Amino acid sequence: AKSITTTNTTNNQTTYTIVPYTYNIITHHHHNITPAMTSLKLLSFDQYFKALAIIPKVASVPSLLGSGYILRHVLGDPKRKRRVQGRLLCGLTVCDIISSTCSFLSTWPIPADSAGPVWGASGNDATCSAQGFLVQLTVAGSCYNAGLALYYLLAVVHGWSEDRCKKLEPYLHAFPWVYGLTTAIVGLALGAYHNATLWCHFGPPFEYEKEMRLGLYYSIVWTACLFNIYCMGSICYSIWKTEKASAKYSRQASTLDTYRQTRLAAVQGFFYCFSFILTWIFPSVFRILGFLGKPTNFILLGFVAWFPCFQGMMNFLVFIRPKLVQRYSSLKSSKDSTKKSKGSAENAEAGADYLQDEDKFKNDELQVVEENSGGIVAGAGADDLKDEDDNFEDNKL
Repeated sequence: AKSITTTNTTNNQTTYTIVPYTYNIITHHHHNITPAMTSLKLLSFDQYFKALAIIPKVASVPSLLGSGYILRHVLGDPKRKRRVQGRLLCGLTVCDIISSTCSFLSTWPIPADSAGPVWGASGNDATCSAQGFLVQLTVAGSCYNAGLALYYLLAVVHGWSEDRCKKLEPYLHAFPWVYGLTTAIVGLALGAYHNATLWCHFGPPFEYEKEMRLGLYYSIVWTACLFNIYCMGSICYSIWKTEKASAKYSRQASTLDTYRQTRLAAVQGFFYCFSFILTWIFPSVFRILGFLGKPTNFILLGFVAWFPCFQGMMNFLVFIRPKLVQRYSSLKSSKDSTKKSKGSAENAEAGADYLQDEDKFKNDELQVVEENSGGIVAGAGADDLKDEDDNFEDNKL
């Protein structure tokens, strides 16, 4: 197969070599991309990057819909809106909406004359800077995830009341937006937002793009992931310890109800933490390999393009999970009740048939007894008449 070497003569910054089915691409991301040697070799080089540009658009649509559903139901419910958990979830959802919007735009805001293999790039420096600013701002979502995990940790494990959590709430809202806006403005002021393959973010020709990406973005994401793991472990341990204690001692009805509510909140918090960690597993692996200069592949990059854009949908699934569980339990209970009612009806019908047969048997038996008794009485009467006739003849004689 023929090798194709392309040099960008406009800015003389990027040179990459394409060898069919075994690519060695030294791009502006400073890491090699080698696609898998299976069915992916049916795609051309341009089709790989076309797929990478389309994947975020596909993933962001359900994410936007799910985030809109969460906002509508939290803000439209006075009870949820009054709770700390509901307001923190609203802040997280706003970050998801910004992230999903940037993901839907994907490569469109990238300058059309940008270096490197990018499909669909049709923007300019202004559109790229605007998208990079918003992408960096979405790091506030990681802070909100950590704040939500902290809320569940304090409420479930340490037994904080809602009023006590409300005193901490302003800080849980302030830090994500202050940090996100500050770092986004710093990147904008330094002119650090350029083509980053999937969208605009920190990239060349900015000299310190790798340090900026690690220090201002992934350091917060990874810290939030580690904190979520700690919260998940603490919540699981707390549930296990409580259930172990409840197995030993009897509880009153009010105590059991409080325990059930706490357990439901703990499980919900666990799923929010798990959703966040799942979102950032593949981007973290990809980014670590890039920092270490190790080769990556298009399959991994495809997961990177999908999961961060899909986080709003995963939060939506966690949000509606209690309703789905409740509906499933109701359907199951209704089905079991129907079976029991059907079984009871069949038993009642069988019992009625049995009683009817038993009454018939008793009636037949009574009839037989009466008939036999009548014969015996008639026989006894005939014998009495005969005895009277014999006595009359004797008297005559």
